[in-house]
Amino acid sequence: MRLTIAALICFSLPASANELSSRYDVIGQLNAIVDGEEMLMPIAIDLERDASFADIKVFYGRKILNITAVTATDDGGWDSPTISLTIGLSSSVLGGLASVSMTEAGRDFKHPTEAVFPDGVSEMTNFSITENGEIELDFTAELIRFELDEEWEQKPEEGLAPVIMSGHIFVVIPDEFREE
Repeated sequence: MRLTIAALICFSLPASANELSSRYDVIGQLNAIVDGEEMLMPIAIDLERDASFADIKVFYGRKILNITAVTATDDGGWDSPTISLTIGLSSSVLGGLASVSMTEAGRDFKHPTEAVFPDGVSEMTNFSITENGEIELDFTAELIRFELDEEWEQKPEEGLAPVIMSGHIFVVIPDEFREE
């Protein structure tokens, strides 16, 4: 099944797109428009670290879906920009889009770009999840560019416009990365 999905995703990428190396198993894709620019970003499993860029974990009795899409580099690795979504689940039913964040090229951890309540705006539609871990959704978001001061207080960075994005995600999360 993973091979079929990986093949479909690879054939849907333009020929000029960089691909992740064999260290990664591609399990999904984010098709996004970020500030008017189209982006096709893989969602994968790092086989060397046995770590997934998409998983379902249980925190304090609540199921949380985390998805991170990355930018493939020329050498088959990954780098910024990345786009991450955190979604609350309740018995495999949509619990709400908790956050959308983006690691922008050239910005560091003291300058996050995100839509997390109450700052920024995000909405999710057409969410579906199957027993086999197939997840599909559409989202829109207006992310705020923040800066952290010396006390780690976060405030919008003056003079920078929000990041406007929309996207469609399809991913199949293997059993070993889905907690019940």
